[in-house]
Amino acid sequence: MASLAAANADFCFNLFREIDNSQESGNVFFSSFSLFTTLALVRLGARGDSASRIDKLGLQSQLKRVLSDINASHKDYQLSISNGVFAEKVFDIHKTPGRAMDSLSAANARFCFDVFKEMSYDHTVENLFISPLGLLSTLAVVLFGARGDSASQMEEVLHLDELKRTANSSNAECGQDTGVQSHIQALLSEISKSSDSQVHMANGMFVDAAHPFLPKYLDCIEQLYKVKPENVDFKNNIEEARMQINSWVENKTKSEIKSLSSSDDIMSSDQLVLVNVISFRGNWKHAFQKDQTRTMAFRLDELHSKPVQMMQLQGRFKLGSIKEPRVQVLEVPDVDGYLSMVIILPRENLGLGQVTREITYEKLKTWVSSPNIQDTAVDLRLPRLRLDKCQEDLTSTLAALGMTDILDPSVANFSGISAGRGLVVSKIIQKAVLEVTEGDSMLALNNSTGQVENPEIFQVDRPFLFFILWKKTQTILFYGTVFNP
Repeated sequence: MASLAAANADFCFNLFREIDNSQESGNVFFSSFSLFTTLALVRLGARGDSASRIDKLGLQSQLKRVLSDINASHKDYQLSISNGVFAEKVFDIHKTPGRAMDSLSAANARFCFDVFKEMSYDHTVENLFISPLGLLSTLAVVLFGARGDSASQMEEVLHLDELKRTANSSNAECGQDTGVQSHIQALLSEISKSSDSQVHMANGMFVDAAHPFLPKYLDCIEQLYKVKPENVDFKNNIEEARMQINSWVENKTKSEIKSLSSSDDIMSSDQLVLVNVISFRGNWKHAFQKDQTRTMAFRLDELHSKPVQMMQLQGRFKLGSIKEPRVQVLEVPDVDGYLSMVIILPRENLGLGQVTREITYEKLKTWVSSPNIQDTAVDLRLPRLRLDKCQEDLTSTLAALGMTDILDPSVANFSGISAGRGLVVSKIIQKAVLEVTEGDSMLALNNSTGQVENPEIFQVDRPFLFFILWKKTQTILFYGTVFNP
């Protein structure tokens, strides 16, 4: 922020002298900072020499944080800054941020289905769920410091290569294009604000002490992602390194997750370990009530079943039937309307594996849109869910998708992270926790719904798919299959 303050001050005095020289008499008064922020709006769309000349005014990469701090701290004085951009109608203003966010959601979804299908080969009849956005945001921290083919491979597997071509946004302080990272951070920020206390996520990066971080990398990653990468001594003090990672996990999850790494997870040969922790607890528009929960049978397959705690409520939900593949789709909205849980239930004679093989992002968007799902009176019966999964190492999954260079010490290029050679990604760990249960008594009472006439029964008593979506852009936060609740 000091560099930004200095740039603003230089701009202020230069502008003041120019105005003073052209004005023989009269008072001179202006806000250099508000002018600075206004010009920053134009800078986002400037290119070439036009962009370079505006950059001479100083740094703008920290403006958003400074404005936020100022607005949050003016308890004892009145301050209001508003900026507007108005253009002649013949100049159609590109709505890039919205389009870019939609493109990022599409990239996240395609990455999601790629990863899930690859993992499904080893989990044909097991519960499996991931947070693709959590994984993508973690890898983005490494991508920022990757160079050459290492960066290109990551962008291709993450489906960010197309977005990179259309989301240019230079950052003088970080010395490179930060368009993709800026859009990822903007999406994460919007989701964090709108999902209130339902979604909690943190990313950690732990690198062996033999590879000290470049100061510029540390500054930019903290600025872009609020992440503080840490050096640990894997090689000489593995137990302390494990304790440091576990302490980070416990702190970031507010003790919900006490330990992430065991003696087998983190090794003395590790160089760079990425950790993503993310949790979700649904706060539904219509809350399930404990006194409505009953023990019912859940069919594991054609021959076996088990008793589960089946929650039940009646209300109006968006419900639809898809002809190919033959599935039912139900959307359960959260209390604020920002998130929703989409349940995809195969018909009686259709296996879950067929649905997971056929589903795509385009199909999902179609299934959850009108006219495929309509407001319907529903009697919903859903098993109580708590999914707690730790993927010990996802590097082999990503390697199978084509992200190989970052794992190979002979070709990995992380020269944007550390000056030394030979740094590779050793482990990628995601700890995801998801709960769909009855609300507390007061919340359930406030969000309860009464009986509805002639409801259609939607009974989730066999294996099913689910998504947790951020509705604004249909961004997939979680994707999972439940064979055994």
